[in-house]
Amino acid sequence: MMKNSLKLLILLVLISVSLMAISAINQDDPAQKIIGTWIAEGSTFNQRDVYKSNGIYESYFENKIDKTYRYSLSKEKSVDGTLTFDVLTLTNINDSDDVYIYVIDALTDKVMRLEWEERPGKYLLYHKYK
Repeated sequence: MMKNSLKLLILLVLISVSLMAISAINQDDPAQKIIGTWIAEGSTFNQRDVYKSNGIYESYFENKIDKTYRYSLSKEKSVDGTLTFDVLTLTNINDSDDVYIYVIDALTDKVMRLEWEERPGKYLLYHKYK
């Protein structure tokens, strides 16, 4: 009886540790965190950005879809190879020359801060809507 209880306890500990590891991985996954509705600082819900799980990004203006992009996330290294960072690329579905590239400076469940690659030091701050 004692051996079975010990085996069960060990099994429960292993399952708990595995679930915590999976949870930690998912919490740091920008592909999951980016999905949802984001509002730029200083804007309203009428001017929102929506990232969908199918890789589509919709930019709304005055509560109507203004532009639709495909988005992709990638990891890139700094020139010296010491740093790794997440990159967000937006490509207009109707005009493949209309491309925006951002370094994801911060991404939580509530806040996203993007640095525009064409203008280093220019940041865009977004707040997740609900």
